[in-house]
Amino acid sequence: PCLVRRAMAATTAAGPPSPMRRRQEEGMVPLAQPLELGDGGPYRARCCGPKIKRWQGCAACWAILYSVACLAAWLGQHSLVFPSWAVEAQDPQGFTFDFDSEYGRGRKGVVQKQPFNHILTTDETPVVFFGGNAMELYATQDLADIMLLSLGGLGGLPQSYASYSTSYPGYPPNSGWPSRSSITQDGVALFDLALANMTNPAYPGLQRVIVGGWSLGCAAALQVASQRPELVAGVLLLSPWSTLAEETRAFVGGLGSVLLWPVSWAMGLDPWDSLAAVASLPADVPVAILSPQDDTMIPHSQHRAVFEASNAHRISVPEHWCSRRVLIPVPDAGHQSWGAMAIALKTPGMEDPSGSTALQWAKDVCERLPRCGALTSVFA
Repeated sequence: PCLVRRAMAATTAAGPPSPMRRRQEEGMVPLAQPLELGDGGPYRARCCGPKIKRWQGCAACWAILYSVACLAAWLGQHSLVFPSWAVEAQDPQGFTFDFDSEYGRGRKGVVQKQPFNHILTTDETPVVFFGGNAMELYATQDLADIMLLSLGGLGGLPQSYASYSTSYPGYPPNSGWPSRSSITQDGVALFDLALANMTNPAYPGLQRVIVGGWSLGCAAALQVASQRPELVAGVLLLSPWSTLAEETRAFVGGLGSVLLWPVSWAMGLDPWDSLAAVASLPADVPVAILSPQDDTMIPHSQHRAVFEASNAHRISVPEHWCSRRVLIPVPDAGHQSWGAMAIALKTPGMEDPSGSTALQWAKDVCERLPRCGALTSVFA
């Protein structure tokens, strides 16, 4: 056996022959097959495979270890971004329906009208809202309701909305594997369904949809908006990240970033680049960003980076140059301070001076909605 021969070779090289070796030499014990030790070069003894140099063996071991580390880093990041295993389905609310997307058939979605005391018709303004990484469709719908109440308080915007939400793939009750591609495919299908359901011949012109989201949902909303840029009435983002790689570095901290640097490329395979997505939108698509100043999950510097990447900052209108992007800092608010963000959205004077105002953003959104175009006079 290989191990026996190696042990005998090591013993022989280390000193006088062992009693077993002497008995073999005297013919009392059959001698094992001669060892192939080579010419003294840096070769390993041949055993069950081809001869390889020692450095080649070490390099192969390091390559295997590095591959395992990259896979572990990617899986760890994915489990943190998409903790679908920890999400439980909530009690149904609103009208639940099935829809098909390029990713899969029989996806579950929910639509609910705001205000609640009306039946769903084709007169509502469609809103597609995406939740955070620990939300399924009903929790997402709750958050959408909070923000739609604030939108109604801005004045001039439609007072009746139809809010559409869905669970990400792998989140109850939807099956699948969550990724940028699968989430975008489901989101685009939901967007198209909302647009088709709300199209009303009584309102001529191009129908459009308001798109919004919180946290991970901001990245999903921007990916969907970038696929249907001409059909987006406006974008509302709550605590968006700039890129997933940047968010990962902010989450693990400085030391963690240094330790993970050798495998950082593996964690950027699914980029989720919100900067590129918002920059791809036409300049006439209004963008509003709510930025909690005490957000420790996604720092407000990333919110501003998304704001500055938007092209909706200087567009020409018949009378003057104006901005269609607005950044609303929310003081003393954290990542999940939804109530504070909702209040800030409808509170005048909280906007960053480098952008527009929430009221102007509402006007710009309304101008892109044919059914409320006649209401723009209230902003005069």
